[in-house]
Amino acid sequence: MDHMDGFSALMSEFPIDNFWHMGAVREKPDFRNYGRYKEEDWDRYASVRDGKEAGTRTLNVTAGQRFKFANLDSEGRSGGDGITILAPTKELVELAHKTGDFNDCSYVLLYRTADHKIIFGGDSHDETWDHILANDRELVENCDVLIAPHHGRSSGRSWKFLDVLKPKLTLFGTAKSEHLAYGAWYNRKLEYITNNQAGNVVLEVADNGDLDIYVENSAFATKRNSFLSTIKNGQGYRMVAFIESKTTAAGA
Repeated sequence: MDHMDGFSALMSEFPIDNFWHMGAVREKPDFRNYGRYKEEDWDRYASVRDGKEAGTRTLNVTAGQRFKFANLDSEGRSGGDGITILAPTKELVELAHKTGDFNDCSYVLLYRTADHKIIFGGDSHDETWDHILANDRELVENCDVLIAPHHGRSSGRSWKFLDVLKPKLTLFGTAKSEHLAYGAWYNRKLEYITNNQAGNVVLEVADNGDLDIYVENSAFATKRNSFLSTIKNGQGYRMVAFIESKTTAAGA
C-alpha cells in the first residue's frame, strides 16, 4: 500500500487515460488493522486494475511489448523519445505469485530522450536484474540517470548490476538515511543525489541536448556546485549538474 497511498485522490485530481498493469493480483488487505492506509485507495486501484474506471484504459503490458504512446507514436511508428519496458516478464509475474514476493514483478522502465538513457528502477530485486542483464544489457549499460530501486534502500540484495549500468547520476527517493545503500555507490565512485538532501529534483533537456539537473534545496545546490547553482529554471530550482549529450561530448 505504500505505493498506492493517495491513489484515489490522484485519480480524481488528474484523470489518467492509460493505466499499465503487469498482471499481478493480490488479495485485498484487512484495513481494520492497516495503519494509516485507506481502503478507498485500494478499492479505486482494484477498479482501475480490472478495467472498470470510466475514462481510463487499462493495459496489461510486460517486458518487450511495443505499443502506442510508449515506444510507438500515434501512427504506430517507432523512433524518437520513448519508453521501453525492461521488466517484469510474464515469468517474473508468475514467480511472484508463487513466492509471495512481489518486488520482482515491479516495472523497470527505460526512458530515452535526446540520446539520454534514464532508468526507473521501481522496486525491482535480484531476479529482475538477472533477467535484464541477460536480455537487455546493451540497452541499460552506461546509462545517464538511474532512479534507484527501492528508493536506494539497503534491502539484502546484490548491487552488481551497477557495474553494468554505471549511471552518471543516481537519484535516491525519500527514505531514512540509515537505510540507504550509500556504500554501493561510494565504493564504485558513482554520483548520487537524495531527496533527503535536495528536495524535489527536476531533469530538463537543454537546447543543446544536455540533461540539466535542478534541485529545490538552494543551500544544498550552493554547497554542491557554487557556480552552477546561480542558474535557475522556471520553477526557481537551482542547477547542480548537467550530463552532456553525445553531440556536445563529441564537440559538434
